[in-house]
Amino acid sequence: MMTDQDTPLSVALHLDDRRLTAALRSAAKAPESVSLLRGALLHFLDEPLDDSQGTLASGERDPAIEYYADVLLVMHAGKVVALGDCSALVAHSDMHELVRLSPPHSVTGLMMPGFIDTHVHFPQLDIIASYGHCLIDWLNTYTFPAEQRFADPAHAAEVAEIFLDELLRHGSTSAQVFATSHASSADALFRAARTRDMRVHAGRVMMDRNAPPALLDSGVTALKDDERLIADWHGRDRLGYVLTPRFAPTSTPEQLKAAGQLLKCQPDLHLQTHLAENLDEVKWVAELFPEARDYLAVYEDVGLSHERTTFAHGIHLDDGMRKRIADRGASIAFCPTSNLFLGSGLFDRASARHQGINISIATDVGGGSSLCQLESLKAAYQVGQLHGAVAHDVAGLASRANQPLTPWQGFYQLTLGNARAMRLEDKVGNLRPGMEADVIVLDPTATHLLARRTRWGQPQQVPLGEVLFALMMLGDDRAIREVHVAGRCRKRHGMLLSDHTAAKTRPRAEALMP
Repeated sequence: MMTDQDTPLSVALHLDDRRLTAALRSAAKAPESVSLLRGALLHFLDEPLDDSQGTLASGERDPAIEYYADVLLVMHAGKVVALGDCSALVAHSDMHELVRLSPPHSVTGLMMPGFIDTHVHFPQLDIIASYGHCLIDWLNTYTFPAEQRFADPAHAAEVAEIFLDELLRHGSTSAQVFATSHASSADALFRAARTRDMRVHAGRVMMDRNAPPALLDSGVTALKDDERLIADWHGRDRLGYVLTPRFAPTSTPEQLKAAGQLLKCQPDLHLQTHLAENLDEVKWVAELFPEARDYLAVYEDVGLSHERTTFAHGIHLDDGMRKRIADRGASIAFCPTSNLFLGSGLFDRASARHQGINISIATDVGGGSSLCQLESLKAAYQVGQLHGAVAHDVAGLASRANQPLTPWQGFYQLTLGNARAMRLEDKVGNLRPGMEADVIVLDPTATHLLARRTRWGQPQQVPLGEVLFALMMLGDDRAIREVHVAGRCRKRHGMLLSDHTAAKTRPRAEALMP
Protein backbone atom coordinates (compact mmCIF):
# COMPACT_ATOMS: atom_id res chain seq x y z
CA MET A 1 0.00 0.00 0.00
CA MET A 2 1.20 3.53 -0.77
CA THR A 3 -0.32 6.75 0.48
CA ASP A 4 0.46 10.15 -1.06
CA GLN A 5 -0.57 13.75 -0.69
CA ASP A 6 0.31 16.35 -3.28
CA THR A 7 2.08 19.06 -1.31
CA PRO A 8 5.65 20.31 -1.00
CA LEU A 9 5.27 20.35 2.79
CA SER A 10 6.37 17.59 5.13
CA VAL A 11 3.09 15.73 5.48
CA ALA A 12 3.19 13.19 2.65
CA LEU A 13 3.93 9.55 3.34
CA HIS A 14 5.23 7.06 0.84
CA LEU A 15 5.29 3.51 2.13
CA ASP A 16 5.52 0.12 0.43
CA ASP A 17 4.18 -2.45 2.90
CA ARG A 18 5.66 -5.41 1.00
CA ARG A 19 9.14 -3.88 1.02
CA LEU A 20 8.73 -2.90 4.66
CA THR A 21 7.90 -6.49 5.64
CA ALA A 22 11.01 -7.72 3.81
CA ALA A 23 13.17 -5.04 5.44
CA LEU A 24 11.86 -5.94 8.90
CA ARG A 25 12.61 -9.60 8.30
CA SER A 26 16.16 -8.77 7.19
CA ALA A 27 16.76 -6.39 10.11
CA ALA A 28 15.80 -9.07 12.59
CA LYS A 29 18.71 -11.20 11.29
CA ALA A 30 21.19 -8.47 10.30
CA PRO A 31 20.39 -4.92 11.45
CA GLU A 32 23.07 -3.48 9.16
CA SER A 33 21.17 -4.76 6.10
CA VAL A 34 18.66 -1.93 6.48
CA SER A 35 19.64 1.73 6.41
CA LEU A 36 17.52 4.52 7.92
CA LEU A 37 18.33 8.20 7.50
CA ARG A 38 16.67 11.02 9.41
CA GLY A 39 16.83 14.73 8.63
CA ALA A 40 15.64 17.26 6.03
CA LEU A 41 14.89 16.01 2.50
CA LEU A 42 13.96 17.53 -0.85
CA HIS A 43 12.98 15.72 -4.03
CA PHE A 44 10.76 16.30 -7.04
CA LEU A 45 7.63 14.50 -8.19
CA ASP A 46 7.44 16.40 -11.48
CA GLU A 47 8.98 19.40 -13.22
CA PRO A 48 8.60 22.57 -11.13
CA LEU A 49 6.44 25.44 -12.31
CA ASP A 50 7.65 27.58 -15.20
CA ASP A 51 10.57 29.76 -14.16
CA SER A 52 10.29 32.39 -16.88
CA GLN A 53 10.19 35.14 -14.25
CA GLY A 54 13.13 33.65 -12.35
CA THR A 55 11.40 33.85 -8.95
CA LEU A 56 12.52 31.70 -6.05
CA ALA A 57 9.10 31.98 -4.41
CA SER A 58 7.57 29.83 -7.20
CA GLY A 59 8.67 26.71 -5.34
CA GLU A 60 6.99 27.43 -2.05
CA ARG A 61 3.64 25.82 -2.87
CA ASP A 62 4.50 23.85 -5.98
CA PRO A 63 2.99 20.32 -5.88
CA ALA A 64 5.92 19.06 -7.95
CA ILE A 65 8.25 19.78 -5.02
CA GLU A 66 8.23 17.62 -1.91
CA TYR A 67 10.15 18.88 1.12
CA TYR A 68 10.38 17.38 4.60
CA ALA A 69 11.92 19.23 7.52
CA ASP A 70 12.15 15.97 9.51
CA VAL A 71 11.96 12.89 7.33
CA LEU A 72 12.61 9.22 7.90
CA LEU A 73 14.02 7.50 4.81
CA VAL A 74 14.20 3.70 4.81
CA MET A 75 16.42 1.76 2.38
CA HIS A 76 16.81 -2.00 1.95
CA ALA A 77 18.17 -4.26 -0.79
CA GLY A 78 19.29 -1.25 -2.80
CA LYS A 79 15.81 0.28 -2.99
CA VAL A 80 13.77 2.86 -1.13
CA VAL A 81 11.24 1.22 1.20
CA ALA A 82 9.54 4.27 2.69
CA LEU A 83 9.87 7.96 3.34
CA GLY A 84 7.71 10.42 5.18
CA ASP A 85 7.41 12.73 8.11
CA CYS A 86 9.26 11.00 10.92
CA SER A 87 6.51 11.30 13.55
CA ALA A 88 3.83 10.00 11.20
CA LEU A 89 5.94 7.20 9.75
CA VAL A 90 7.13 5.81 13.08
CA ALA A 91 3.49 5.55 14.17
CA HIS A 92 3.25 2.58 11.80
CA SER A 93 3.71 -0.51 14.05
CA ASP A 94 6.18 -2.31 11.79
CA MET A 95 8.18 0.88 11.33
CA HIS A 96 8.42 1.33 15.08
CA GLU A 97 9.98 -2.12 15.32
CA LEU A 98 12.31 -1.46 12.40
CA VAL A 99 13.60 1.72 14.06
CA ARG A 100 14.31 -0.30 17.20
CA LEU A 101 16.27 -2.94 15.26
CA SER A 102 18.12 -0.57 12.89
CA PRO A 103 18.44 2.85 14.55
CA PRO A 104 18.40 5.79 12.12
CA HIS A 105 21.48 7.79 11.24
CA SER A 106 20.73 11.46 11.84
CA VAL A 107 22.09 13.51 8.94
CA THR A 108 23.34 17.09 9.05
CA GLY A 109 22.21 18.92 5.97
CA LEU A 110 19.67 18.37 3.20
CA MET A 111 19.05 14.94 1.67
CA MET A 112 18.37 14.75 -2.05
CA PRO A 113 18.47 12.05 -4.74
CA GLY A 114 21.97 11.45 -6.10
CA PHE A 115 22.94 13.65 -9.03
CA ILE A 116 22.95 12.23 -12.58
CA ASP A 117 25.62 13.23 -15.12
CA THR A 118 24.26 12.58 -18.62
CA HIS A 119 27.36 13.34 -20.67
CA VAL A 120 30.91 12.82 -19.46
CA HIS A 121 34.18 11.46 -20.94
CA PHE A 122 36.05 9.37 -18.38
CA PRO A 123 39.30 9.18 -20.44
CA GLN A 124 39.56 12.98 -20.23
CA LEU A 125 39.99 13.01 -16.46
CA ASP A 126 43.74 13.63 -16.66
CA ILE A 127 43.41 16.53 -19.11
CA ILE A 128 40.72 18.45 -17.27
CA ALA A 129 41.51 22.19 -17.22
CA SER A 130 43.95 21.96 -20.14
CA TYR A 131 44.33 25.19 -22.10
CA GLY A 132 42.41 25.09 -25.33
CA HIS A 133 41.91 27.63 -28.10
CA CYS A 134 38.77 25.95 -29.46
CA LEU A 135 37.14 22.53 -29.68
CA ILE A 136 38.99 21.00 -32.66
CA ASP A 137 42.43 22.23 -31.55
CA TRP A 138 41.71 21.02 -28.02
CA LEU A 139 40.78 17.54 -29.31
CA ASN A 140 43.96 17.24 -31.36
CA THR A 141 46.28 18.71 -28.72
CA TYR A 142 45.01 17.01 -25.57
CA THR A 143 42.14 14.57 -26.03
CA PHE A 144 43.39 12.25 -28.74
CA PRO A 145 46.89 11.84 -27.22
CA ALA A 146 45.32 11.11 -23.82
CA GLU A 147 42.93 8.55 -25.27
CA GLN A 148 45.73 6.63 -26.99
CA ARG A 149 47.06 5.68 -23.53
CA PHE A 150 43.89 3.65 -22.95
CA ALA A 151 45.17 0.93 -25.26
CA ASP A 152 46.84 -0.24 -22.06
CA PRO A 153 44.12 -2.05 -20.01
CA ALA A 154 46.01 -1.33 -16.76
CA HIS A 155 45.89 2.41 -17.44
CA ALA A 156 42.19 2.20 -18.31
CA ALA A 157 41.47 0.32 -15.08
CA GLU A 158 43.38 2.85 -12.97
CA VAL A 159 41.60 5.86 -14.47
CA ALA A 160 38.19 4.17 -14.27
CA GLU A 161 38.61 3.65 -10.52
CA ILE A 162 39.69 7.24 -9.92
CA PHE A 163 37.03 8.65 -12.23
CA LEU A 164 34.15 6.90 -10.48
CA ASP A 165 35.50 7.85 -7.06
CA GLU A 166 35.58 11.47 -8.21
CA LEU A 167 32.00 11.26 -9.45
CA LEU A 168 30.93 9.98 -6.03
CA ARG A 169 32.99 12.59 -4.23
CA HIS A 170 31.04 15.23 -6.15
CA GLY A 171 27.64 13.63 -5.51
CA SER A 172 27.01 12.05 -8.93
CA THR A 173 25.74 8.53 -8.34
CA SER A 174 24.64 7.82 -11.93
CA ALA A 175 26.28 8.73 -15.23
CA GLN A 176 26.22 8.25 -18.99
CA VAL A 177 29.85 7.95 -20.04
CA PHE A 178 32.08 7.94 -23.11
CA ALA A 179 34.98 5.45 -23.01
CA THR A 180 37.63 5.40 -25.77
CA SER A 181 37.59 3.38 -28.98
CA HIS A 182 39.26 0.51 -27.09
CA ALA A 183 36.81 -2.14 -25.91
CA SER A 184 39.00 -2.74 -22.87
CA SER A 185 38.37 0.84 -21.70
CA ALA A 186 34.62 0.17 -21.57
CA ASP A 187 35.26 -3.14 -19.79
CA ALA A 188 37.35 -1.33 -17.16
CA LEU A 189 34.67 1.25 -16.54
CA PHE A 190 31.88 -1.32 -16.23
CA ARG A 191 33.91 -3.45 -13.84
CA ALA A 192 34.68 -0.48 -11.61
CA ALA A 193 31.05 0.68 -11.67
CA ARG A 194 29.80 -2.80 -10.77
CA THR A 195 32.02 -2.99 -7.69
CA ARG A 196 30.45 0.29 -6.51
CA ASP A 197 26.91 -0.75 -7.49
CA MET A 198 26.53 2.49 -9.44
CA ARG A 199 24.07 3.08 -12.25
CA VAL A 200 26.42 3.66 -15.17
CA HIS A 201 25.52 3.61 -18.86
CA ALA A 202 28.54 3.73 -21.13
CA GLY A 203 29.92 2.78 -24.51
CA ARG A 204 33.06 2.32 -26.55
CA VAL A 205 33.63 5.26 -28.89
CA MET A 206 33.01 4.47 -32.58
CA MET A 207 35.52 6.39 -34.70
CA ASP A 208 36.90 5.29 -38.07
CA ARG A 209 38.27 8.49 -39.64
CA ASN A 210 39.71 11.94 -38.92
CA ALA A 211 41.56 10.85 -35.80
CA PRO A 212 45.02 9.38 -35.05
CA PRO A 213 45.43 5.88 -36.56
CA ALA A 214 45.92 4.36 -33.09
CA LEU A 215 42.37 5.39 -32.19
CA LEU A 216 40.57 4.32 -35.35
CA ASP A 217 38.42 1.19 -35.40
CA SER A 218 37.47 -0.93 -38.39
CA GLY A 219 33.87 -1.70 -39.27
CA VAL A 220 33.49 -5.45 -38.77
CA THR A 221 35.89 -5.76 -35.84
CA ALA A 222 34.42 -2.73 -34.10
CA LEU A 223 30.87 -4.01 -34.38
CA LYS A 224 31.94 -7.34 -32.93
CA ASP A 225 33.45 -5.43 -29.99
CA ASP A 226 30.16 -3.62 -29.46
CA GLU A 227 28.15 -6.83 -29.70
CA ARG A 228 30.42 -8.53 -27.17
CA LEU A 229 30.24 -5.55 -24.79
CA ILE A 230 26.46 -5.52 -25.06
CA ALA A 231 26.29 -9.24 -24.27
CA ASP A 232 28.65 -8.87 -21.30
CA TRP A 233 27.33 -5.71 -19.68
CA HIS A 234 23.99 -4.41 -20.96
CA GLY A 235 21.31 -4.89 -18.31
CA ARG A 236 23.71 -6.48 -15.85
CA ASP A 237 23.06 -5.15 -12.34
CA ARG A 238 22.78 -1.37 -12.76
CA LEU A 239 24.72 -1.13 -16.03
CA GLY A 240 23.60 -0.24 -19.53
CA TYR A 241 25.33 -0.12 -22.90
CA VAL A 242 25.28 3.03 -25.03
CA LEU A 243 26.18 3.06 -28.72
CA THR A 244 28.70 5.88 -28.99
CA PRO A 245 29.71 7.32 -32.36
CA ARG A 246 31.90 10.20 -31.21
CA PHE A 247 30.45 12.70 -33.66
CA ALA A 248 29.71 12.79 -37.37
CA PRO A 249 33.16 14.00 -38.53
CA THR A 250 34.96 10.99 -37.03
CA SER A 251 32.64 8.35 -38.49
CA THR A 252 32.22 7.37 -42.10
CA PRO A 253 28.67 7.12 -43.44
CA GLU A 254 29.13 3.35 -43.40
CA GLN A 255 29.93 3.30 -39.68
CA LEU A 256 26.95 5.50 -38.85
CA LYS A 257 24.68 3.22 -40.87
CA ALA A 258 26.04 0.18 -39.04
CA ALA A 259 25.32 1.87 -35.71
CA GLY A 260 21.78 2.58 -36.88
CA GLN A 261 21.26 -1.06 -37.83
CA LEU A 262 22.52 -2.24 -34.45
CA LEU A 263 20.20 0.21 -32.70
CA LYS A 264 17.28 -1.01 -34.80
CA CYS A 265 18.00 -4.62 -33.84
CA GLN A 266 18.18 -3.79 -30.12
CA PRO A 267 15.99 -0.73 -29.48
CA ASP A 268 16.48 -0.81 -25.68
CA LEU A 269 20.05 0.41 -26.17
CA HIS A 270 20.87 4.05 -25.61
CA LEU A 271 22.86 6.18 -28.04
CA GLN A 272 25.09 9.16 -27.32
CA THR A 273 26.95 11.48 -29.64
CA HIS A 274 27.72 15.17 -30.17
CA LEU A 275 25.71 17.69 -32.15
CA ALA A 276 26.35 21.31 -33.18
CA GLU A 277 28.76 22.17 -30.39
CA ASN A 278 31.01 24.50 -32.36
CA LEU A 279 30.52 26.58 -35.51
CA ASP A 280 33.67 25.21 -37.17
CA GLU A 281 32.38 21.70 -36.47
CA VAL A 282 29.02 22.53 -38.10
CA LYS A 283 30.82 23.80 -41.20
CA TRP A 284 33.02 20.69 -41.28
CA VAL A 285 30.01 18.38 -41.14
CA ALA A 286 28.42 20.23 -44.06
CA GLU A 287 31.59 19.61 -46.08
CA LEU A 288 31.81 15.92 -45.12
CA PHE A 289 28.10 15.19 -45.69
CA PRO A 290 27.08 17.51 -48.56
CA GLU A 291 23.98 15.45 -49.34
CA ALA A 292 22.54 15.84 -45.82
CA ARG A 293 19.85 18.42 -45.14
CA ASP A 294 21.75 19.64 -42.07
CA TYR A 295 23.90 18.30 -39.21
CA LEU A 296 20.97 16.67 -37.42
CA ALA A 297 19.88 14.89 -40.60
CA VAL A 298 23.24 13.07 -40.73
CA TYR A 299 22.05 11.15 -37.67
CA GLU A 300 18.36 11.02 -38.57
CA ASP A 301 18.98 9.50 -42.00
CA VAL A 302 20.56 6.40 -40.46
CA GLY A 303 18.15 5.98 -37.54
CA LEU A 304 20.33 7.42 -34.76
CA SER A 305 17.82 9.96 -33.45
CA HIS A 306 15.29 8.28 -31.19
CA GLU A 307 13.85 8.42 -27.66
CA ARG A 308 17.02 7.06 -26.03
CA THR A 309 19.42 9.33 -27.93
CA THR A 310 21.41 11.98 -26.07
CA PHE A 311 22.86 14.74 -28.24
CA ALA A 312 25.60 16.55 -26.34
CA HIS A 313 25.61 20.36 -26.58
CA GLY A 314 23.12 21.21 -29.36
CA ILE A 315 24.08 24.88 -29.29
CA HIS A 316 23.94 25.90 -32.95
CA LEU A 317 20.47 24.71 -33.96
CA ASP A 318 17.44 26.41 -35.45
CA ASP A 319 13.88 25.91 -34.24
CA GLY A 320 13.15 23.43 -37.01
CA MET A 321 15.97 21.19 -35.87
CA ARG A 322 14.89 21.56 -32.25
CA LYS A 323 11.36 20.49 -33.14
CA ARG A 324 12.66 17.42 -34.97
CA ILE A 325 14.68 16.43 -31.90
CA ALA A 326 11.59 16.86 -29.72
CA ASP A 327 9.40 14.89 -32.13
CA ARG A 328 11.80 11.94 -31.97
CA GLY A 329 11.87 12.07 -28.17
CA ALA A 330 15.65 12.57 -28.12
CA SER A 331 17.34 14.80 -25.55
CA ILE A 332 20.08 17.42 -25.43
CA ALA A 333 22.77 17.38 -22.74
CA PHE A 334 23.53 21.01 -21.87
CA CYS A 335 27.19 21.20 -20.75
CA PRO A 336 27.60 24.79 -19.56
CA THR A 337 31.09 24.66 -18.03
CA SER A 338 32.41 23.08 -21.24
CA ASN A 339 30.60 25.54 -23.49
CA LEU A 340 32.07 28.48 -21.60
CA PHE A 341 35.55 26.97 -21.23
CA LEU A 342 35.96 26.17 -24.94
CA GLY A 343 34.04 29.25 -26.11
CA SER A 344 31.60 27.07 -28.04
CA GLY A 345 28.54 29.29 -27.56
CA LEU A 346 25.52 29.88 -25.34
CA PHE A 347 22.95 27.09 -25.25
CA ASP A 348 19.43 28.45 -25.84
CA ARG A 349 17.59 26.61 -23.08
CA ALA A 350 14.40 28.63 -23.50
CA SER A 351 14.05 27.78 -27.19
CA ALA A 352 14.78 24.11 -26.56
CA ARG A 353 12.15 23.99 -23.79
CA HIS A 354 9.65 25.84 -25.96
CA GLN A 355 10.01 23.15 -28.64
CA GLY A 356 9.50 20.42 -26.03
CA ILE A 357 13.00 18.95 -25.96
CA ASN A 358 14.06 16.88 -22.97
CA ILE A 359 17.08 18.73 -21.56
CA SER A 360 19.67 17.43 -19.16
CA ILE A 361 22.65 19.13 -17.53
CA ALA A 362 26.09 17.51 -17.67
CA THR A 363 29.76 18.16 -16.96
CA ASP A 364 31.41 16.88 -20.20
CA VAL A 365 34.94 16.77 -18.70
CA GLY A 366 37.64 17.54 -19.66
CA GLY A 367 36.07 20.08 -22.01
CA GLY A 368 34.24 21.09 -18.86
CA SER A 369 36.21 22.36 -15.92
CA SER A 370 34.67 20.33 -13.10
CA LEU A 371 32.97 17.03 -12.29
CA CYS A 372 30.81 18.91 -9.78
CA GLN A 373 27.21 19.32 -10.92
CA LEU A 374 26.82 22.25 -8.52
CA GLU A 375 29.42 23.99 -10.71
CA SER A 376 27.32 23.00 -13.75
CA LEU A 377 24.29 24.75 -12.25
CA LYS A 378 26.33 27.85 -11.55
CA ALA A 379 27.55 27.96 -15.14
CA ALA A 380 24.06 27.20 -16.49
CA TYR A 381 22.73 30.19 -14.57
CA GLN A 382 25.50 32.37 -16.02
CA VAL A 383 24.83 31.16 -19.57
CA GLY A 384 21.16 32.01 -19.14
CA GLN A 385 21.96 35.47 -17.82
CA LEU A 386 24.28 36.17 -20.74
CA HIS A 387 21.53 35.59 -23.29
CA GLY A 388 20.16 39.06 -22.64
CA ALA A 389 23.56 40.68 -22.97
CA VAL A 390 25.07 39.32 -26.18
CA ALA A 391 22.36 40.22 -28.70
CA HIS A 392 21.35 43.85 -29.22
CA ASP A 393 19.28 45.75 -31.74
CA VAL A 394 20.42 48.87 -33.60
CA ALA A 395 19.43 51.07 -30.67
CA GLY A 396 21.68 49.09 -28.36
CA LEU A 397 18.82 47.50 -26.47
CA ALA A 398 18.80 43.81 -25.65
CA SER A 399 16.97 42.01 -28.46
CA ARG A 400 16.20 38.96 -26.36
CA ALA A 401 15.60 38.28 -22.72
CA ASN A 402 17.90 36.49 -20.37
CA GLN A 403 16.98 32.97 -19.26
CA PRO A 404 17.15 32.78 -15.47
CA LEU A 405 17.61 29.32 -13.99
CA THR A 406 16.01 29.04 -10.57
CA PRO A 407 17.39 26.52 -8.07
CA TRP A 408 14.08 24.63 -8.22
CA GLN A 409 14.61 24.05 -11.94
CA GLY A 410 18.31 23.42 -11.48
CA PHE A 411 18.08 20.74 -8.79
CA TYR A 412 15.10 19.15 -10.52
CA GLN A 413 17.29 18.93 -13.61
CA LEU A 414 20.19 17.20 -11.85
CA THR A 415 17.82 14.58 -10.41
CA LEU A 416 14.43 13.70 -11.89
CA GLY A 417 14.89 15.89 -14.98
CA ASN A 418 18.13 14.18 -16.01
CA ALA A 419 16.58 10.79 -15.27
CA ARG A 420 13.66 11.60 -17.56
CA ALA A 421 16.00 12.74 -20.32
CA MET A 422 17.69 9.33 -20.16
CA ARG A 423 14.35 7.45 -19.82
CA LEU A 424 15.42 6.20 -16.39
CA GLU A 425 12.79 7.94 -14.27
CA ASP A 426 11.42 4.56 -13.13
CA LYS A 427 14.81 3.79 -11.56
CA VAL A 428 16.50 6.98 -10.37
CA GLY A 429 15.73 10.67 -9.92
CA ASN A 430 13.55 10.74 -6.83
CA LEU A 431 13.10 8.77 -3.61
CA ARG A 432 9.67 7.16 -3.86
CA PRO A 433 9.43 3.52 -2.67
CA GLY A 434 10.84 1.11 -5.23
CA MET A 435 13.33 3.61 -6.62
CA GLU A 436 17.03 2.85 -6.44
CA ALA A 437 18.35 4.16 -3.13
CA ASP A 438 20.90 6.74 -4.28
CA VAL A 439 20.98 9.61 -1.80
CA ILE A 440 23.29 12.54 -1.18
CA VAL A 441 23.39 14.96 1.74
CA LEU A 442 24.12 18.58 0.87
CA ASP A 443 25.76 20.66 3.60
CA PRO A 444 24.75 24.35 3.51
CA THR A 445 27.42 25.04 6.15
CA ALA A 446 30.29 23.38 4.27
CA THR A 447 32.26 26.63 4.07
CA HIS A 448 32.24 29.72 6.25
CA LEU A 449 30.74 31.75 3.41
CA LEU A 450 27.95 29.22 2.76
CA ALA A 451 27.16 29.03 6.46
CA ARG A 452 26.95 32.82 6.71
CA ARG A 453 24.84 33.08 3.54
CA THR A 454 22.32 30.36 4.46
CA ARG A 455 22.33 30.47 8.28
CA TRP A 456 21.25 26.84 7.99
CA GLY A 457 19.72 25.46 11.18
CA GLN A 458 19.62 28.85 12.88
CA PRO A 459 16.47 30.79 13.86
CA GLN A 460 17.15 33.33 11.09
CA GLN A 461 17.75 30.70 8.38
CA VAL A 462 17.01 32.05 4.89
CA PRO A 463 14.13 30.47 2.87
CA LEU A 464 14.80 27.10 1.26
CA GLY A 465 14.95 28.59 -2.24
CA GLU A 466 17.74 30.91 -1.09
CA VAL A 467 19.60 28.01 0.55
CA LEU A 468 19.44 26.08 -2.72
CA PHE A 469 20.58 29.06 -4.76
CA ALA A 470 23.53 29.61 -2.43
CA LEU A 471 24.54 25.95 -2.83
CA MET A 472 24.21 26.32 -6.59
CA MET A 473 26.44 29.40 -6.71
CA LEU A 474 28.90 28.77 -3.86
CA GLY A 475 28.95 24.99 -3.51
CA ASP A 476 31.61 22.49 -4.54
CA ASP A 477 32.56 18.95 -3.50
CA ARG A 478 32.90 20.13 0.12
CA ALA A 479 29.13 20.70 0.12
CA ILE A 480 28.54 16.99 -0.59
CA ARG A 481 28.59 15.75 2.99
CA GLU A 482 27.34 12.19 2.42
CA VAL A 483 26.77 9.89 -0.54
CA HIS A 484 24.74 6.69 -0.38
CA VAL A 485 24.72 4.36 -3.40
CA ALA A 486 22.06 1.65 -3.55
CA GLY A 487 21.53 2.22 0.16
CA ARG A 488 25.20 1.90 1.17
CA CYS A 489 27.19 4.85 2.49
CA ARG A 490 30.09 5.70 0.16
CA LYS A 491 31.06 9.13 1.47
CA ARG A 492 30.71 10.62 4.93
CA HIS A 493 32.23 13.79 6.42
CA GLY A 494 34.07 14.42 3.17
CA MET A 495 35.76 11.01 3.08
CA LEU A 496 35.11 8.24 0.56
CA LEU A 497 34.44 4.94 2.29
CA SER A 498 35.30 1.39 1.29
CA ASP A 499 32.87 -1.42 2.15
CA HIS A 500 35.00 -2.21 5.20
CA THR A 501 35.08 1.40 6.38
CA ALA A 502 31.36 1.86 5.77
CA ALA A 503 30.58 -1.08 8.06
CA LYS A 504 32.48 0.63 10.87
CA THR A 505 30.47 3.84 10.55
CA ARG A 506 27.09 2.33 11.39
CA PRO A 507 25.20 4.55 13.85
CA ARG A 508 25.16 3.73 17.54
CA ALA A 509 22.32 1.49 18.68
CA GLU A 510 20.05 4.26 19.85
CA ALA A 511 16.53 4.84 18.62
CA LEU A 512 16.23 8.36 17.23
CA MET A 513 12.54 8.49 17.96
CA PRO A 514 10.55 11.70 17.52
